[in-house]
Amino acid sequence: MVEKKLLITKDYIEVPVMTESELMTLEIIQQEKNSQSKICEFQVPMGNEAGVFMPDYFARFSVKEYKGKTLLLKGCASERFFDMIRQVDCEFEQSDFDFSKEEQLRPKYHFTAAKGWINDPNGLVYSDGVYHLYFQYNPFDTRWENMSWGHATSCDLIHWTQHETVMYPDENGYMFSGSGFVNKNGCLGLPEDTLMFYYTAAGKCRPWTTKRLSTQRLAYSLDGGKTLIKTDKGVVPTISHENRDPKVFWHEKTKAYIMIMWVEGNEFAILRSENLEKWELSQKFELEDGFECPDMICLQDKDSMHWFITTADGYYYPGEFDGYSFKWNGKKHCLYMNKVPYAAQTYSNTDGRTILVPWIRVNFPGRKYTGAMGVPRELGLTKIDNEFRITLKPVKELQSEFEKHSFKIKDMTVFVDNGIVEVTADCDTMLGVYDV
Repeated sequence: MVEKKLLITKDYIEVPVMTESELMTLEIIQQEKNSQSKICEFQVPMGNEAGVFMPDYFARFSVKEYKGKTLLLKGCASERFFDMIRQVDCEFEQSDFDFSKEEQLRPKYHFTAAKGWINDPNGLVYSDGVYHLYFQYNPFDTRWENMSWGHATSCDLIHWTQHETVMYPDENGYMFSGSGFVNKNGCLGLPEDTLMFYYTAAGKCRPWTTKRLSTQRLAYSLDGGKTLIKTDKGVVPTISHENRDPKVFWHEKTKAYIMIMWVEGNEFAILRSENLEKWELSQKFELEDGFECPDMICLQDKDSMHWFITTADGYYYPGEFDGYSFKWNGKKHCLYMNKVPYAAQTYSNTDGRTILVPWIRVNFPGRKYTGAMGVPRELGLTKIDNEFRITLKPVKELQSEFEKHSFKIKDMTVFVDNGIVEVTADCDTMLGVYDV
């Protein structure tokens, strides 16, 4: 076990990452005069004693709140690994977005993180002219681990800027998927423009939290989404040990917040709350082949509203919703033609527009990042065989760019974006990958 003490004088510590090497635990502990308290722990590929120690990249961890204090870093790694840990003043540097061949091949319209692994889109909310995209993030490797919430923003759904990571794993577990909305009802004594985020704190992921079950918890932002503050208010206790992925929205007709989340197997739950403080279970139900990351979507035509539940694989289930329970009509459809898109979520607070973003399960061999987000799609309705179905089209903001970089094959439109191919046909969307 190697230890390193750091008197914190800057905003971030920078940790070397040796991708594809063995994962080891890095503990970060705050030292007080007579006590120690663990801040967090990460699984980091630290390399080994053999060979030349050349990090593939550096990952940065915010330590702003510990300035002037001493942190102890511990792990079963080489002295060389700990010697390379240093303090820096910014989350991203120009070198993170250089003009190497790798960067020239980076997708232009499908968001990718500067470095590390990304998966599910989280907390999609539009506020004050800004689209916020939070996402499952591992800054410390190009593989899944250390689930945190990364953050990016856009004003046009085309150009995205990555910002500081907003939530890291803590004593309650990893930061799994969740959703965002604006606190228009002024709940919990917070201002009406507060951004609210429900997420899953996933226990049992690592020895530090192995005795914890998964709970649904709340964080909020008072600075326009830049920083998220976790709170113990409004916690939803465990229904099943891995229940997760809360999607929360306001149901005007019954004057309540609705939470839909995955429970286990093909089972989902709907909960209600009038004030975000106390939640009551309203319904548990099953959906054929449905699994995790649910979203409940209401699309309106001239005469009526049409409700759908979507799940991670892109299946969607038409039905009726009265604010208390969802009545599925027994039919199942799919948004996609293959399994590349996953865990899609729709934006909140978009004034009648329903904008969807999926995670694209792609690898980029030899690069410092894994995974991408799909281009934003606007949902609509069409009628097929006397049944309303969901349509997907690139958002209007992207339409001209989409046309510039696409071509037609019979009745299909093929959109090419540096390693990602999107094929649109009729009302369905398929995403595939080609080798660049």
